[in-house]
Amino acid sequence: MYLDFISMNQSLPQEYLEILKSIEFQEGKNYFYLYNFGPCKFLPMQDGKTNSELIIKEKHLGGIYFPFAEMARAKGYLSYVFTEDGFLKGIYYVSTDYDYKYPFKLAGSLTELFGNHSLNGNLLTDEEIISYEEEMFQSYSINGGTKKGILPISQDIRTFFISKFPNAVLINKESNSQKIIREFLSKHNLTTTDFTFPEGRYSSLDYEAIDSAVHKLYPSSNFYFIQFIPSDFYAIGIFDRVQVKDLIKMGLLTEKNYLPDGILSEMR
Repeated sequence: MYLDFISMNQSLPQEYLEILKSIEFQEGKNYFYLYNFGPCKFLPMQDGKTNSELIIKEKHLGGIYFPFAEMARAKGYLSYVFTEDGFLKGIYYVSTDYDYKYPFKLAGSLTELFGNHSLNGNLLTDEEIISYEEEMFQSYSINGGTKKGILPISQDIRTFFISKFPNAVLINKESNSQKIIREFLSKHNLTTTDFTFPEGRYSSLDYEAIDSAVHKLYPSSNFYFIQFIPSDFYAIGIFDRVQVKDLIKMGLLTEKNYLPDGILSEMR
């Protein structure tokens, strides 16, 4: 179900309509970078209506969805979600990937999503997005300082993560991944004696295999691994349920991780 174009136009939050009218948007600055979800592109209103129809058809969701920003790398949209009587529920991440079962709520509004950061001066061109992606992909270390358009944190996601979760371990391209992971698992009594750890530099497939081995032996374990896309940086940690929800909202954990039962339905 979706609102027709006229009623949707009347119902959409003013915050979105103001972006469409902004000079930056008119000049082609329609991107921002959201946590680990990556680049997000604000969409013209008509695209939102078209994508709304597509999502409802493919995902079989209840309610009224209006996707207002495309998340190409995260395979989904930021979408306003309304009840069938037009009440705004909030901003949700809606995946177009069939591996993801549920949309989940990120915030009540753009103001809440971005905190104290104004979009004025923070919208990016596609060239600026490409430049930042290349910086992350090629970096063997993390470049500090304030980052324009990286919302709502204004800094590299890896720097932000380790400040928010200091007990987690960040693993870079040149780390001895096997040694670090073995010591971490041993410290937290998560021994995996029957598992053969890979040698050399680890890829996402190696981390997935270790994650699977740990949760096979310890189904209730709070052990998780995180990949910082598009870099080759990873992190491992022990996170409680509240922290897992925060990590999901930052695009750092997905349904491809071993999430606690029912956690995504709690976030709807």
